Amino acid sequence: MSERNHWITFANDFMVRWGAWLRAPRGDATPLIDFGTAVVELGRRHGVYDPVRLPGTVPFVASRQGFADYLRDQVRQHGRIPLFPIEARPGEDLWTPARLAFYRGDSIVEEDIGDLGGLLRTLRPECLETCLMFMRAASPLVLSGAAVAVGSEQEVRIQVRLDSDIWLPRVMGMLEEIPDDLDDRPMCDNRALAEHHTPRLNAFLADVRRLTLDLGGRWERLETDPVAADYADLWDETGIRL
Repeated sequence: MSERNHWITFANDFMVRWGAWLRAPRGDATPLIDFGTAVVELGRRHGVYDPVRLPGTVPFVASRQGFADYLRDQVRQHGRIPLFPIEARPGEDLWTPARLAFYRGDSIVEEDIGDLGGLLRTLRPECLETCLMFMRAASPLVLSGAAVAVGSEQEVRIQVRLDSDIWLPRVMGMLEEIPDDLDDRPMCDNRALAEHHTPRLNAFLADVRRLTLDLGGRWERLETDPVAADYADLWDETGIRL
């Protein structure tokens, strides 16, 4: 039944996110090009981030060019390394699907999903009038960085963020009604779905963390908004606790 999909997308809050801090390029773009290329390859390998289209001053379109060549071209033409510089909702400019599990009818299915909010609106149409803010357009995994000037002497931060709790084993269930005999909404079990896709997310995070450290950078769990307190025990700097 569709009401087994208790997960939501987050309206405007930082709920779960990590940061990779990388050394300033100081005239040498190669380490950051290698980092960006490796992150994209890892995202595809683990099935959690496949950049089909990325926004930018010059957009990236995977069908036209590989990501490494795209980065090198931008360095040659503009003197900048566009490491995920523009955030956008999924759609015409941004499409970065992941392989995710969800309930369709009585069965768990896995599909490549680029917009979790769009999917949820088809799965839980009875919630459209009252809970639309929890069904906003959202990519499964967000990478957010900057168009870094090759000569920059500033440390570079790349944010890795989740804009949906579909990855977590326990969710707040904001689409569900509070039972009459309870004062607060109980957490909902999402483990059956998370066990399908979250191990791949954790593997991706481990690889990106290792890559960051190997390049002399640092990796951190980033601060979240107060509303994320119910999820605080479900993740740490290494990933999601299943």
